[in-house]
Amino acid sequence: GFYQNMTNNNTLVYVAKLGKLVSWQNGASTVFDLGYIGKADITANALYQPIFSNLFLGEIMRLDAPDFPLWMAEATHRFHGKLKLHISVKTVAQIQDAHTNEQDLELGIFTFKSHLQLTLIGSRVHANLTPEDFYMIRTELRLAF
Repeated sequence: GFYQNMTNNNTLVYVAKLGKLVSWQNGASTVFDLGYIGKADITANALYQPIFSNLFLGEIMRLDAPDFPLWMAEATHRFHGKLKLHISVKTVAQIQDAHTNEQDLELGIFTFKSHLQLTLIGSRVHANLTPEDFYMIRTELRLAF
């Protein structure tokens, strides 16, 4: 969890998460995660401000000013082979308020002995506050030496 100690804005954010790893005979693996993020206010109506934390879920929502509670789910499959191909399906959603929710599909590979990572991410965000959904496609390239 995260404890936020700010003048008239004290709160505790907690995460409950369950996960399951399935290893396949061909060397591939699949990870399933399910989680819940809540907030226990110490100061009445405290607003969580993740200034010094890395509580990121989803590619777009990013939890800059989240309305808790949230639920999240993710499944990632890593294929056996030299390219280390993986595919992930993720979702995060508000349980109350605007019921904002996001779904992400991620495809990625590691090449050159895992020094180069190329990832393609597609996202969809829906909120009751807007008439249309928002879509994004992003490519990410990481090189490590």
